[in-house]
Amino acid sequence: MKRHVIAFALAIATPISLAANLDDADQRLFKAQETMAAKGDPAAQYYLGEMYEHGLGTPMDMKQAFEEYEKSAAKGNPLAKRKLAHRKQIEEDAARAGTAGKLLREQEARRAPEPPKPAAAPKPAENPKTVTEPPKPKSEKELAAEAAAREKLRAQLRAQLRERAKNPVGTPFE
Repeated sequence: MKRHVIAFALAIATPISLAANLDDADQRLFKAQETMAAKGDPAAQYYLGEMYEHGLGTPMDMKQAFEEYEKSAAKGNPLAKRKLAHRKQIEEDAARAGTAGKLLREQEARRAPEPPKPAAAPKPAENPKTVTEPPKPKSEKELAAEAAAREKLRAQLRAQLRERAKNPVGTPFE
């Protein structure tokens, strides 16, 4: 009976705590994988490499990801061996994704409103059609929608990682 009460309490408390900080779940998972990988578990080393590769719970670090893949492959993990065999392609894809992300961040920075300048004497507008309004700050609804979209992408990535682990594509030694 105690087990059921504890499990029920955890089931209720966990979603509430996760809703408070969505990144916290990724960080806790990263710490758990890191602990198991330090003990020499090849599966944990592989998944830690995946987390480094995709930036889940930690900043993206391809060098560290492939170090973890090498440790796992040395212990016979076929998925890690496959990652090492496709290293060049994975690094190229990550570079492309990083470039695309950088471009998106630059575009968002250009769209961001400029900080207010010191008040100066207003000049009369020569052509009222060319006067532009500064962009409006995002509403809470828009910010919530963006956060939901980010979490949806993270959930899709987690699902892909789980599916990839269950059903690897091709043979391990392609």
